[in-house]
Order: sequence, then structure tokens, then C-alpha cells
Amino acid sequence: MDRMRSAGLEGVERLSASAPAVRGFLPGDGELRVLLFAGCGPGAEASRDAALGAAADLARTPRRHTLELVLCPAGGAGPTSAWRAAGSWLDLHPATEARNAVLAALHLETGERPGGGGVGLLLAATSQDGRRVPPAWLAHAALTVARRAGGGLGIGDLRWPLMGQLLGRHGRLRATSGAEPFLAAGVPALTFAGRGPEAGWPALLAGTVRRLDTLAGRPRNDDVYLALGDRVWARRDLYWVGLAVWVALVAGGLPGAWRGAGGGQRRQRGRRYLPGFAFRMLFLGALLLAPATTLVLLAPAALLIPVSLRRPTAVRLGRALAALPAVLFAGYWIVALAAGRLALWPAQPLRLALVIGGVVLAVSLVGRPGLHFSPTRR
Repeated sequence: MDRMRSAGLEGVERLSASAPAVRGFLPGDGELRVLLFAGCGPGAEASRDAALGAAADLARTPRRHTLELVLCPAGGAGPTSAWRAAGSWLDLHPATEARNAVLAALHLETGERPGGGGVGLLLAATSQDGRRVPPAWLAHAALTVARRAGGGLGIGDLRWPLMGQLLGRHGRLRATSGAEPFLAAGVPALTFAGRGPEAGWPALLAGTVRRLDTLAGRPRNDDVYLALGDRVWARRDLYWVGLAVWVALVAGGLPGAWRGAGGGQRRQRGRRYLPGFAFRMLFLGALLLAPATTLVLLAPAALLIPVSLRRPTAVRLGRALAALPAVLFAGYWIVALAAGRLALWPAQPLRLALVIGGVVLAVSLVGRPGLHFSPTRR
């Protein structure tokens, strides 16, 4: 408690009679607050020091939102202590209004995870659909600060963040984090995990809180996004990119002038037109249901279909390239399953099956002689 008071925190007290965690406040001018939990997981002592360092930094500048810091006591850290601390806080604030007053909850664990990285958006495996993710706006705020501080992105205990994001959406990850109770209660939350950025955890935490301080309230929650580099592509961005690919497919698949053709010629052209038409409809359905997975696994294959490939070697190479993202995803799934980081049965199996079915159809269409969507082309 003395260390929290010396860092500038006010109202330092026990979180509850049943929870040994301690909390303190840095008052802000507004009614919203940002929660910061630390010292409750791997690397407990280091995470407590980082959180106190961030609080001391934030205490030197005015704030729009109140910062509430919750620290687990020394010796009280463990796999479930973060969940107990989060559960105790939620028990103290059962009303929806009190939870809505929280702009975001940040959980810090500085212990090493197999996936490494400076920022871990740890997806849960306990919800009915197999996933709970921070909203896009919170992920963007954290990643922007982390990149500047020399950190990175990790997905649970998985490497390869791009494939890890897809696996987290369609698989049931066994990795857990202290952010999950808040996400289940409707409070935007994420976990910072790993070795930390080059600039250190205090700078990253303080920078993230200051970035959140620029928000007047919670933006619209959107849990469908794709984090690539410094940018988080939200659902709207994914739809626009996917729609551009679909329009290109439609433009290349116009049926052409069938007027004046005989019945036999019409049926022949129709049979040649049908596979491309079916693929375009399947692509559109997959895009609407699983935009991130569709753009990563299916869009590359779709863009290879109109390419004119005449030599058998070129056709085989084109089909291999079309299938490559899906093959890598399947291999990644098998490795994660063998390592015990993934439950056997996938979440959202129908959506995943729709995308994989589209990949199979696209691979079969690559290099088809005379089939470049339009039945009138030679």
C-alpha cells in the first residue's frame, strides 16, 4: 500500500474482504475509468513494478479518465489469481451502469509465454462460440503504442500471429488470461503478456492509457478484425477489400452475348459458366460470414482463377499457390492440436467448412482450359 501511495495513487484500500488484492485511484476529470490489473499472473513482481511505474508516470499529467490500479499481493500470484481478482471486482460492481463506466480493462503479466511478443491478445476457449476477443478499437490502441515501443503481437500461446488470429476464431484455444472475465461481462479488455517491448512495460502501459484518454467514450464494439502490422483492419475494411475482389470476379465473369446462339451452344456455354458463377456466390457468402478467414485463405486462390495458365507446369504451380494458405492453416491447426494448445472440435465449423469448400472449388478452377469465368472467351 505504501508503494501505491508513493506512486501518487489515492484511496488505496483492499479490493474486498475476501480478496487480498489492493486497489488505488488516479482521479480524472470525467466519469469513465480505465482498469489496470497487475501482479496476478506469471512474472508477478515485475508486473507490479511496471504497473506502479506507469502510475507514477501518469500521475504527473492531467487525465480525462480515472485510472484504477489493482495489484495482487506478493506471493498471491498464480494461474487463477487474475481470475479471482477480476471476479472480485465484478462482484463489487454487479450493476450494468457501473460496468459501462469502465472504458477498458488492461491486464498485465510479464512472464514468458511460448508465443512471445509484447502484446498478447489472448483469445479465450471458454465461450460457446470458442472465442472472446478485445474489440477492434482497443486492439488498435494497444498495438499502435506497442509497435512504437518495440513490442509485437501474440495470440495466446501461438506463434505466427496471422494464422494464430484465424486459429483463435475457428478453434478453441486453451490459453487463458485475466481479461476473459471482463470480456464475458461485456467490459472491453485485453492482456499484455510476454517479455515486453524494448522501451519497457511502464512506457507501454502509460502510453496505452494516454491513448485511451483521448476517447470520450467507448467506440462501437467490433470483434471481427484482422491485425496486420501496425494496423487493425476492422470488419468494414475487410468487407470493402473482399467486395473489391468479388467485383473483379464478377466483371471477369460476365456471361457475354448469347443472343443468336442455338440451344446446344447455349447449354454448352451455360455449363462452362456455372462453376465460376457458383464460386462467386460461395465467395460472397463466405465473405459475409467469415471476412477475415475468407480474405486470408480464399481471396488469393480467387485472384488466380482468371490468370491464363496454358502449360501443365504452370497450372500445377498455380493450383499449389492457390491451396498454399489453406494448407499452411491446416498444418498450423494440426501442430497446435498436437501441442495441446487447441481443443479438438472447432468453433463455427460451418463457416470454416464454407471457406475450405471455396478453396477446393477455386483450386479446381485454376488453369481450366477456356474457363476464365466468361463462357464467350477463347
